[in-house]
Amino acid sequence: MKGIVSALQCVGAALLLSAGSAMAAPMLLQGTIGQAKVLVELDLDKPGEVSGRYFYQKYHADIALDGALDKQRTLRLSENRPFFSKKSVPMQWTLKQGANGHWSGRWADKGKALPISLSPVAEPPADANDLPALDELRRTATYDYLRLKGLSLKKDRQDTFMGYGLQWWAEPVSGIRLFQLVSSPEPMDLSAVNKTLRNRQWQEVNSYFGCLSGARERHTEFTQTVKPVFINDSVLSISVFTSYDCGGAHPDFGDAPLNMELATGKILELEDIFWLGKGPSIHYERGMDNLEAFSNYREQIFAPWVVDQFKRLYPELMNDDPNECNYQDPSVWQFSVWYFEPRGVYLGPTFARAARNCDEPGDTVIPYKTIKAHPGPVKVTLPD
Repeated sequence: MKGIVSALQCVGAALLLSAGSAMAAPMLLQGTIGQAKVLVELDLDKPGEVSGRYFYQKYHADIALDGALDKQRTLRLSENRPFFSKKSVPMQWTLKQGANGHWSGRWADKGKALPISLSPVAEPPADANDLPALDELRRTATYDYLRLKGLSLKKDRQDTFMGYGLQWWAEPVSGIRLFQLVSSPEPMDLSAVNKTLRNRQWQEVNSYFGCLSGARERHTEFTQTVKPVFINDSVLSISVFTSYDCGGAHPDFGDAPLNMELATGKILELEDIFWLGKGPSIHYERGMDNLEAFSNYREQIFAPWVVDQFKRLYPELMNDDPNECNYQDPSVWQFSVWYFEPRGVYLGPTFARAARNCDEPGDTVIPYKTIKAHPGPVKVTLPD
């Protein structure tokens, strides 16, 4: 699981209709079940196969909905029906649409019934105080945006790392924790790097809810261990290790480090600080059109170079025994996990799920002397 933040997607953000038609957003409603406030997202595009989700604003976790809208425009929904099951479930909704997009009806469960009252949600206006991750959700996934807007970070413990003061913050519902910098050995403006740290924390909180969303009767897990691994007056690296089981066939785990330029808060890619190719470095980001060129560089130049280096640096590790972890295979280094360490840049391999135990070979570090011999376009200060 590399790059879990990009891999986990918000459920129901947009629906693909028939060929040639436009993208249609789900219907978003807010209101009450009994006295409890709820936010509801429904896809009514196929009346016979209505799907959706909702959460109680007190608890924030999704409850799946599915059902049908009949010819009399009565909407009947079940909660958390097991996948591929046709059996009825105890918790049922019955709704009718009224004027101005209002829906009303009742919620029933084992003889207990509560009234439902729902109204359309207006598109939230832009908020100048929103972090980039939140503003993107506002534009693309309003349901997820409104959930996060109802949450807040709470101060946790303080500690120090390599001379820098850390204030940890926790989001209580998800348990996602990350720190911000509160002091440095020499006076410097830490606001930009702290903004990047807050932004990543809210991305992880959203990933937590994305993992749980739609799980229904299945077991889910999303736990994280965050630790700083290196900081100086130029760069900061953090390990963000996640174990997750989002209701699929198998659980998974992996590290998705965060590497930043300290003064600007800019997220660094490996090609920003280390480049083996000719000409300008290829820096791939989501939405850019150079993925093929980037992949070719990593496959044809970078990965074979890493294998050659590690054969020299770590000969005992680099075996080609098919019964062991084959670190001589260049493909496992093509999209390496990386971060700064005191002795150099750590590179971690990426194996298929069946060999995931091979993902942590130990101190597979490229010394800074070698990194400096192949600099990228971003000038950072690194140890000798």
